[in-house]
Amino acid sequence: MKSRFIVLCSLILSASVTFSQSNEQDNSLLYSLKLADAYQSQVDESLSFKMKWGEHKEDLFINTILKRLKLDSYFNATEETVPEKMFLLRQIFMPIGQRVSYQEENKIKEEANAVFEQYLAKPSNSLFGELIKQYSFDKNTKWVSQEEETSEFQTIVELLSKGEISRPFITPRGIHIVQKMDEKTVRNSYIKPTGKSVQSVLQDFNMIVHEDAKRELLFDGFTKKTLITTDYQTVKYEDFKRFSLGNSTKGDKSLWDDFLKYMLIKDLKLQFVDNPDYKMKLNALYEKEMIDAIYQKKVVNKALSNPKGVDEYYLAHQSDYYWDFPKFQGVLLFCKNKKVRKQLHTELSNIPLNQWEEKIKSFNANEILVHYELGEFELGKNAAIDYYIFGQGKKKEARIKGYTKTRIYGEVVKGPKTLDDIRDKVTLDYYEYLNREWEKELYSSYKSGNLSLNFLKSVNNQASN
Repeated sequence: MKSRFIVLCSLILSASVTFSQSNEQDNSLLYSLKLADAYQSQVDESLSFKMKWGEHKEDLFINTILKRLKLDSYFNATEETVPEKMFLLRQIFMPIGQRVSYQEENKIKEEANAVFEQYLAKPSNSLFGELIKQYSFDKNTKWVSQEEETSEFQTIVELLSKGEISRPFITPRGIHIVQKMDEKTVRNSYIKPTGKSVQSVLQDFNMIVHEDAKRELLFDGFTKKTLITTDYQTVKYEDFKRFSLGNSTKGDKSLWDDFLKYMLIKDLKLQFVDNPDYKMKLNALYEKEMIDAIYQKKVVNKALSNPKGVDEYYLAHQSDYYWDFPKFQGVLLFCKNKKVRKQLHTELSNIPLNQWEEKIKSFNANEILVHYELGEFELGKNAAIDYYIFGQGKKKEARIKGYTKTRIYGEVVKGPKTLDDIRDKVTLDYYEYLNREWEKELYSSYKSGNLSLNFLKSVNNQASN
């Protein structure tokens, strides 16, 4: 159930970057139309987009400087490979900002506890999923490494069993109710510095630290002199003061070293602003974020706003899910003798279908009295089903030596009995249907002049903002 949910989510998200048309020219136009719709809908103005974009932009920057500038060599670093645990998680997450009042924080805690009590009243994976949709600020199911989260978060997740859901707990980021769906150990490479000082690294990047200004700052807590000079910026006391506001718990020496590292990263970013390769990557990433966001708004949110949408789509397209050839759904039994077959038939007749397999297994506790196969069978997949149900093949091929009596329970069906049998597939088809409808609207708006591509030229620099 867990893996099915994860695969379904990944398939739905991947649909945001695929297109219905196969023609390359149509794809290019459709890509531009979706991007234009994203800008026109101002999806980049939302807080969630800005936070996600900031995080991904930072990741791109870090990866780029590691590849292009090879910072490990500046720190005389070595690369080491170590085992690291990763956890597949989903969670109900409620952020608590640093500036919220005590009353507001208590209100968020009470809400988290109320949501957890709602889950405990009727615990199930499906209910937890619904609560995530309704209350969580993080709706993604994702793999998380040990190093990505806070120590408090790591400790709780480590203690959870697979499938287990935690009680609400607090980290510096907010309140979490986490389900650990899976875990694995991977071997990750990381850069291990071997002794080169921050100051010497700064010199390699032509960043000059003015020692007299530094001494004044650390001894007197203030200086009017320039602290750092680079090819791209002049760093003053005001820059240090702004940085220190968010790092007030650190000592002066540690704070100064962190400030130097921060200014190095800032200087490198300024260098990359004029780098054409980096700008191209940044724009491509921004466009992808925009299209993902507009897909979320026009397709995913539309689907989520209509709880009966999948059911209605299935009813309208039910015949599309019929198989090309009928299948048999049921149980095939090979019994040791007539007595076993009769006794088993009597006992199976008095219990629900979902208990049959356990009952059959109980017959084989001391001796294998019954061979059985349970499931869905196509013609040509099982000799006994072929012979007894579909009238194909030979009787001698439909038997198991030593088991003289055969019994079959079930029925021949043309397609899935219920929507639940194929809900994942129908859900994906429904999302694709909504996507196609959205694409038709885009083409229509484009042809009528309501959606223009001209303004895309004026927003191409948004990624660098």
